[in-house]
Amino acid sequence: MPYKGFETPWNSYDEARDVVFQFMQDVGWTLYDDIDADTKVFTTSGTLGYLPAYMHFYKSTTTLYFDNYLYWDKNTHTGGTEKAYTYSSFHNAFTGAPATICCYGNEDYVTLNMFTSGFPRLFNNTLATLTASGVAGDSVVITVNSTEGFQKGSHYQIVGAHEEGRDSVYCQAVIDSTSLELVNLPRNYDPDARIGFAPMPYCASTSNLRYNWYPLCHNNAVGKAYTSTASWLRVVMIPGAYVDPSSRNDKHILMPVILSESASSHIGYFTDNILQPPSETLNYVYGISDNPNGMESGYVTSATASGLVDNTKTWGADEWKDKFVIIGDGTGIKQTRKISSNTISGALSIHVDWFTTPDITSLYYIVDEVFINRSTNYVVREIIE
Repeated sequence: MPYKGFETPWNSYDEARDVVFQFMQDVGWTLYDDIDADTKVFTTSGTLGYLPAYMHFYKSTTTLYFDNYLYWDKNTHTGGTEKAYTYSSFHNAFTGAPATICCYGNEDYVTLNMFTSGFPRLFNNTLATLTASGVAGDSVVITVNSTEGFQKGSHYQIVGAHEEGRDSVYCQAVIDSTSLELVNLPRNYDPDARIGFAPMPYCASTSNLRYNWYPLCHNNAVGKAYTSTASWLRVVMIPGAYVDPSSRNDKHILMPVILSESASSHIGYFTDNILQPPSETLNYVYGISDNPNGMESGYVTSATASGLVDNTKTWGADEWKDKFVIIGDGTGIKQTRKISSNTISGALSIHVDWFTTPDITSLYYIVDEVFINRSTNYVVREIIE
């Protein structure tokens, strides 16, 4: 499923609930356990086919919550003890209606008002599936679909597909193309268990995408025990990127952010849709333009709820279709919309009406991509259609 990112107003918690549930399905998560109108469980294995992770949503009168599980039993409507350390809720973000809900994501991760859950991209993609049962013991040989990428003398993690749990293991030998010898296997594992560098990298953030991320399978997790060990996300990939590298013309670097299990152990990164900005200003908008002539911009001559006009412009018909317009200053500042069409005489139509209709004080920009600071630390890609 393609990435989707948008903000929309809501007037009740029921309305917010419905928006979130529809969004989860729109971006490719499967409705796994439809418990009732307020309580549902969605699952994804990501685009790379990891073991499935589960997001459990439930609602009280004034709060919409979600938490994250490694296993979920839809017959009993319960998850195991293997869950991300902290539940997330919209309670802090949704202080009363009317308000705005922000939803971003795809099959790999979702961000809901800056509470984020998902799979990072890994620096090491070594991964195999057990094709026969692994029996607990010392000097255990396990059979897998492929030993490609595995190395003698390296630590890996094994995660069960049938509620066995997870353990750190040490590879004593790579015997052949389908056999690994482990120094010790702490428990029995059924076929379909995964073993690798990070065979189940799903994790969930605390509020506001701050420093702590809680993986379901941290490298110190044992069995099915609940772990409160956090990972970190905010690591600088490019030194000096917190400053504007070109203050003469207001250009910025938006860089990938790294997920670390410790100060010295960096396991993966988020890119494309979650990036590190140089500014910590909430709702700061970044536009990326591929226009060789520079970013198209101007002041609004007139506007309606569904578009704007700049009568100083002469454009090709639908030249800007499917690009984005940003209101960079004046009335309606920081609004972004996807362009549905434009005329040769400077009129733009947008997919979704403005929250605040621009006027002659409004400076607009036309760009190819939009990123917005939805927290003080990260920007996410915006697509309002």
